[in-house]
Amino acid sequence: MKYKNNYLLIFYFLFLVLISIIEPIRNPTNTLYYLSVSTLLLTSYIAIIYSQQNVTFTKLVILYILTRIIIFPMQAWLSDDVFTYLWQGKLFAHGINVYEFMPLDIKLDIYRDLNSLRMGNLTVPAIYPPLSVIIFSLNYKLANIFSSNELLQFYTWKLILLLCEISTLLLLKFKLKVDNLKLILYILCPLPLIEIIGQGHNDALLLPVIAVLLLNFENKNNKLINSFLLTIGTLIKMVPIFCFPLIVFKDKLKYNTYNLILSILLLIVALIASYIIFFDSKVAISNYQLGMNYYNIRASFFSAPLETVKYVLQFANVANYWEIAPYIVYYSKFLGIIAISIFFFFKKNADKVDYITFILLASYLIANKVHTWYFVPIILLLTIKADRTLIIILSISILSYTKLRSNIEERICFI
Repeated sequence: MKYKNNYLLIFYFLFLVLISIIEPIRNPTNTLYYLSVSTLLLTSYIAIIYSQQNVTFTKLVILYILTRIIIFPMQAWLSDDVFTYLWQGKLFAHGINVYEFMPLDIKLDIYRDLNSLRMGNLTVPAIYPPLSVIIFSLNYKLANIFSSNELLQFYTWKLILLLCEISTLLLLKFKLKVDNLKLILYILCPLPLIEIIGQGHNDALLLPVIAVLLLNFENKNNKLINSFLLTIGTLIKMVPIFCFPLIVFKDKLKYNTYNLILSILLLIVALIASYIIFFDSKVAISNYQLGMNYYNIRASFFSAPLETVKYVLQFANVANYWEIAPYIVYYSKFLGIIAISIFFFFKKNADKVDYITFILLASYLIANKVHTWYFVPIILLLTIKADRTLIIILSISILSYTKLRSNIEERICFI
């Protein structure tokens, strides 16, 4: 069994290397190559996690270091989101409110660089919450201490994500006492490797927030701390606000009304204050609404609910079904979140990890736009529960890039 595991790891690392060295040009050939190798990588991952019976801490550390070293040089050709982070960081660092200007506004021409040329959705205003933009800006300033080179900004950003991941895993290991066999589920999982350390998606910023939140549950379950952490998470990505009912949870569903009111006020005041700073004009508010409408309603990608609703409406001969379907999916998300919150609120001894997991699943899966990197925080939570089956199911989404098999070559990375 020991030799079998070693052979599996050799094949796993071979496939990971092959993915990391793909030429960063988006075209049918490279996409097909990626899909083929990532399928083999996922297959080897499945074989490893079902064959591992014992993992020492030393082995865990070695596996983490090796996997991250191999994938770290990978450039962002599967997704162009990271270039938006980098350019918005530059704009904010120069005192520009990214919510007040469309990406193609001529007033921003003096700030154009390689990142602005590689970013996607040039007709869509900024949609990332304020704290994310601030972190983007800090990355720009940190990289510029050494050089204004765009490639350095890219790798500095990935170092920040790496630190978020490392701090999270350390908290899980030494504070939450998650055992090694569980942690290896996340460490070797292809999805976080490719989407966070490879492509540089900002979902890793949520990982430490989730870890500290869970740690607070294990200790005093202080509702004010819960509220503060959920506020921080919401200012990074909007989804954590849906977990807010969690702060009323305590053993046997008892809570102090005074603390509950303070917690709610903390969330409301912090969010309002943060947004007032950025949305101090009608243009900024209008742009943000336009961007969110595009993201939540107009844009679509890899959405099973959307395609299902479209099929049903088309079968029922509903007029303009393609315009109605996105709204049905969008509002169904909130109904799902409400139903989950009610269920866990009245469930005795409600498991908070399960609650957050289901809220995130509903938020990300019942949507018109479903990207594979959204699942990284969920995979972290499933790691704690050792739910290998669901981790594998979510990881299959790395094959959703089959949509990139276009006939047009598009250079979007540093080469």
